[in-house]
Amino acid sequence: MLLSFGIQTLLYALFFVLLLRYGRKFFAPVDNIVRHVMDLNKNIHDSEPFSVENACGLIEISRRGLFDMLTGLPTRHLFHQQVDEILEAAQDRLYGIFFFDMDRLKPINDNLGHEAGDKALRGFADSLMSFAEEHHGLACRYGGDEFVLFAPLQRASDITELAEELLKNQRGRVEGRGKSYVYGTSIGICPYPCGAFTFAEALRAADLALYKAKSRGRGSFSVHKPGRE
Repeated sequence: MLLSFGIQTLLYALFFVLLLRYGRKFFAPVDNIVRHVMDLNKNIHDSEPFSVENACGLIEISRRGLFDMLTGLPTRHLFHQQVDEILEAAQDRLYGIFFFDMDRLKPINDNLGHEAGDKALRGFADSLMSFAEEHHGLACRYGGDEFVLFAPLQRASDITELAEELLKNQRGRVEGRGKSYVYGTSIGICPYPCGAFTFAEALRAADLALYKAKSRGRGSFSVHKPGRE
């Protein structure tokens, strides 16, 4: 029983440390996680002795990496879960999938150090989170210097307008060692629904559009056109 109490204490301590650090915007979408933790907590108290299954369940929360510790954004696992819930509730809406790759993060890391690189990532994430909240969308850190935004659209033409706004919104500057670097982004975009694509396929199409945008140079975007599957 002491083992179960220790793990629970550690888990809840981590939970509230993150709450204090990131506040409301970090924990707004975590109802499912809270329910999962509560279920595990009940299982632990109902179990004698403490079971391996309960221990694995608690560890799984950390292993999945539901939130990115550096930026506070959801990771891809939670992002996909959130998107599934949205699409299940509102299947007739039009959305845009925006796939980002940060520009100039490598020279920032190489010349200013990884602390400056982390600062750039946090700045990029904060700007994207604010944009997502303003436009009733979802943002996540997909991995490394890649981010994704899933946002509702009133009409298909909104995609271009949002993309141009995002190119400006996601620019920032970091300084260190007597130098200054401006970072930005390239964006690949896919509307959703998109033909017969599943969400995963549409996300892949946005990723491919990102490669096309990057081939044009920094600070550009490319939109996947339905019918070019």
